[in-house]
Amino acid sequence: MLQSSQYTPQYKQVASLRARIEDQQRLLILYVEEKVALASQAQDIIEHHLQRLNHDMREFEEEIKVVYGGSLWWFIVVWWLCMLFV
Repeated sequence: MLQSSQYTPQYKQVASLRARIEDQQRLLILYVEEKVALASQAQDIIEHHLQRLNHDMREFEEEIKVVYGGSLWWFIVVWWLCMLFV
């Protein structure tokens, strides 16, 4: 093992750079963990809204079936005609 009198300026510089690199590596790991957490939260929010959208679409489809006698074709024809004259 080197004694303090044997430490060269180059060794001190390498030790300093190594400590700086390790600090930056810890900081990057924190950033990556935060990014993963945010991505997970975004995925949860998107899944919630997709489930809600699927539920609303099923309700809308049932409503159309009741109003147009069980056929979606009438709804599509009426919607298309409305789009022509708007």
